Amino acid sequence: MFDILKRSPIRIDATVLEKRKAEPHLQDELKLYKMGWFLHFKYVASQIATSQDRLLVVAASLGTKKTRRFFNEAVDDVVRQVSPARHRVAFWAADSDPCIQVADYCSWAVQRAWERGDRTFLDILDSKVRTNFDVWATGSAFYY
Repeated sequence: MFDILKRSPIRIDATVLEKRKAEPHLQDELKLYKMGWFLHFKYVASQIATSQDRLLVVAASLGTKKTRRFFNEAVDDVVRQVSPARHRVAFWAADSDPCIQVADYCSWAVQRAWERGDRTFLDILDSKVRTNFDVWATGSAFYY
């Protein structure tokens, strides 16, 4: 699969948040994810979209109905704040959308590199990686 992805016209942008470095006020996963989305889209949106574009932001559907509603509202709010493009936000089952499956492979490669130091799969995709940003790279405090 990674050989196919290497030959595909994709762009990979990763924003990494090490949860145990999140300050206590961000320990609620919903707040942490919204901040992560904000930091990610703040940089990426202006790189991939203009005011003339229509942007479809799709993520894998997860959690309870309440959690899905929060995520939808949070992502919509973030994209509205930082993207110049008109947009829509959607959450679909991962197995229903091949693009979500591609994102899962790419995210897995990034996660494996950060957590285990194993860059085998990320190196295969290296030419596709535009950003791989660790939000708290310089932080040394662990909150849990």
